[in-house]
Amino acid sequence: MRSRFFGLILLLVLTGCQAALPVATEPPTPQVLALSIATSLDWMRPALADCAVQHGLALAEVRPGDELSAQVSLRWGDPQPQPGYWTELGREEWALVVSANNPLRRIERADVPLLLSGQITQWGELLSACSDCMPDMGLARQPLHVFGYGEESDAFPVWASGVLKDGMGAFAGLPDAATMYATVAGDPAALGFLPAHWVDERVRRVEWDGPSPIAVLAWTAEEPQGAVRDWLACVQRSAFPTASQP
Repeated sequence: MRSRFFGLILLLVLTGCQAALPVATEPPTPQVLALSIATSLDWMRPALADCAVQHGLALAEVRPGDELSAQVSLRWGDPQPQPGYWTELGREEWALVVSANNPLRRIERADVPLLLSGQITQWGELLSACSDCMPDMGLARQPLHVFGYGEESDAFPVWASGVLKDGMGAFAGLPDAATMYATVAGDPAALGFLPAHWVDERVRRVEWDGPSPIAVLAWTAEEPQGAVRDWLACVQRSAFPTASQP
């Protein structure tokens, strides 16, 4: 009888010492945010996604042509005549680019309109004017393949105001920065223009006195608050570390 009594006490003690089982809780439901982004800013997508996770947002990208349904619209260049609130996240510049192994190192600003208008058509003309470029007789005998942006591209307004105003007419217009990147990277005789953040080991920047950096803007219907404001601040820190906070 005594052993049963002590056994009961031990069972009660052990039961009391057991930690309470954790109660399962459902994770909070992310706030869905309808987003429109210019193709020139595709390089920002990792920062957009990472910051969305950090701040409890789920990004839902609107379809091309349906940008007016977006709650946040990311654009490069002057804001359109659209009522709302514009937050400058940072600034991006045009890079003049060639393929990684192209020997061109520098180009004079005055030569850019000559390229775009077809007055310079051979690589030899550019390379002979570049004192610190490695000679490449094979390339020097080739025609220049000059690429810009077509009017259907969402980069065209920024391109037209920043670069195309220096000349026009003798270049192939491409639809977006991704096509520009692939085209220049795969063609040793190509010369084109990319937003600077697109430049990596497959394409190389050429020194030139290009236009001033251009604003990257986030449009919202009103001044962003709460999670959206925190998300934009996170994107700014990640994509434009030297910019001030919105």
